[in-house]
Amino acid sequence: MTGLDWMDAAACKGSATSQWFPSSGKLSARNLDAILLCRTCPVKTHCLQHALEHAEVGIWGGLTDEQRQAMRTRTPRQPSPCGTSGAYRRHNRAGETCDMCRAAESRRRRQHRVTS
Repeated sequence: MTGLDWMDAAACKGSATSQWFPSSGKLSARNLDAILLCRTCPVKTHCLQHALEHAEVGIWGGLTDEQRQAMRTRTPRQPSPCGTSGAYRRHNRAGETCDMCRAAESRRRRQHRVTS
C-alpha cells in the first residue's frame, strides 16, 4: 500500500471519532472498544507506523499517545559483546561460530568445574 491508501481498509473507517481520543488522559469504555476494534484491523501495523512517524494524537494502531511515546523513547537492548557467555549463546542460537565467544565459554566452564 502506498501513502495513506491503507486507511480505506481500516476497521475504524466510518466510526465515531470521539472514541479514538481519550479525554484528560483517562480511557473510557468507548476508548477501550476502539482499542479492541484495532486488534481485529487488517492495517493495524500501517496505522501504528503512521502514528509513530507523524506524532499523531489519540488511539492509533491500538495504542494511546502515552504507549507510543514509550515506544519511541525506549532504548533498544544491546546484544552482549563477543567474548561473553551471552554472546556465545546468541551465536549458538543463530547457528554461528565465533572463536572469541567459544574460547570465553570454554574458560567459564573450566572455572565452573574447578569451583564446583
